[in-house]
Amino acid sequence: MIITETNRQGEILSSKRTTPKARIKNWKNITRDDMEVFLGLIFLTGHTPAPTIAHYWQINDLYNINVFRNAMSRDRFLLILRCLHFAENPPTGDPKLDDPPTQTHPT
Repeated sequence: MIITETNRQGEILSSKRTTPKARIKNWKNITRDDMEVFLGLIFLTGHTPAPTIAHYWQINDLYNINVFRNAMSRDRFLLILRCLHFAENPPTGDPKLDDPPTQTHPT
């Protein structure tokens, strides 16, 4: 379900008007393998602290962490992170989960 909803969110975001060079324009649906690698990298960030996500892909004396570059490109990782979605959005006009409950008053 997470893969399906992430792909749906990626398609929604990539179809919106953005600048021609926007990273989201390069969206390609993810597979189970992509999601497993992505989640593995997310878990690894907890064991390898860095100031920003971009630092994991840098090549320098302090942040030369090959596993990130070898597993997935930085742009692909950031696209999946942006589109990561766990549930289907409610149809337009339907209440959302974070909407305050409507109260009915007896007349």
